Amino acid sequence: MDLFYILLNYHTFPAHQLIYAEQPWTLQSRAILVEASSSPVLHLDQIEYKFFLELSWVHRLFQLYSNQNLCLASSYQRMIEFALRQQSD
Repeated sequence: MDLFYILLNYHTFPAHQLIYAEQPWTLQSRAILVEASSSPVLHLDQIEYKFFLELSWVHRLFQLYSNQNLCLASSYQRMIEFALRQQSD
C-alpha cells in the first residue's frame, strides 16, 4: 500500500488509525495503517516506517482543502507538507 492509496481512500478506514510511511514522504511512499502505537518509528519487513499523521487529521485537512478548489494531488501534497511541519515541531 502507498501513501496515495491511503489518502485517496481515507474515508474507508477508521479515523482513529495512525498512518506510518517510509521516508522521504511522497505520494508513492510505502505506507501502513496501525491501530495504536507510541513509537515514532516502526520496522516491518526490513522497512522503516515513520509516523506520518493520525487519520483523523486527514479527515480534517481534506475538509479544509476541499473548500479551496484544489486538485487531489495538490491537496495530498499539502497534507505531506503539514505532516513535515508537525514532525519538526
